[in-house]
Amino acid sequence: KYPTVFAFHGSRTENWHRILREGIRTMSGKHGLQLNGAVHGPGVYLSPSGARSLLYSSEKKTSCFKENRSENMEYFQLDPQTGSAILALCEVIDDGRIQKHADIWVAP
Repeated sequence: KYPTVFAFHGSRTENWHRILREGIRTMSGKHGLQLNGAVHGPGVYLSPSGARSLLYSSEKKTSCFKENRSENMEYFQLDPQTGSAILALCEVIDDGRIQKHADIWVAP
């Protein structure tokens, strides 16, 4: 009935056991479980950009700001214990409820 789109979801390594057992769920507003802000409201945060989602796969993010704004970048750091980062590639039903803000998407 509705088309589907593919998008990435990044989360820290220690979250993946729960995600694999219970699925990707919104943690917006859940004390102790929401690790990042919800600037675009509650929901599951996804991105068509793997690079954007990698930023949420790490506890630490480093920003590099230069005078030329096109060169401003954020870098993620690999998990210090495992030396890895984990992303999910998700097939999402595009029923018109996904909020798309450039390369940040929020699914209800």
